[in-house]
Amino acid sequence: MSTEYARRVIEEIRAALKGMVLKDRNDPAKTASDLDAKCVEVVGADLRHVLASSPQGLREFLNTGGWLAPGRSMALAEILLCDASMSEERGDFERAALDYVHASYLIADNLMTLDETEKETYRLKLDLLLNRIEALRKDPRVGDILQRYDRFR
Repeated sequence: MSTEYARRVIEEIRAALKGMVLKDRNDPAKTASDLDAKCVEVVGADLRHVLASSPQGLREFLNTGGWLAPGRSMALAEILLCDASMSEERGDFERAALDYVHASYLIADNLMTLDETEKETYRLKLDLLLNRIEALRKDPRVGDILQRYDRFR
């Protein structure tokens, strides 16, 4: 997998998400709709389907993209982080937790495919995410994510 490709995809999705949030700052419904459309564009499924999937099932789905999978996975992680932020603003902490768990799983699963600069950026993001979901460590689905990442710390 080309780390250059992953880096470009990540940069493009960050710019698109920033533009969406800034453009529709006063219209959260529009931002949510745009975010959902971006999710469909990037991974071929809307956020509702992504969040209804298990992290393992999501990995299997994304891996059907071959060498594109790591870039798509990291782009989806960025989308999920944006959705988590919006969910928290609305007071929907359950959805935000789902977003964080899925984003953590995607980042931990693809961290080693990134170049050194992106790897450091996502290590920091992952540390923050894992601290947020630490209370869920006893859940076997979340515990698996945390155990897998512990070896990178």
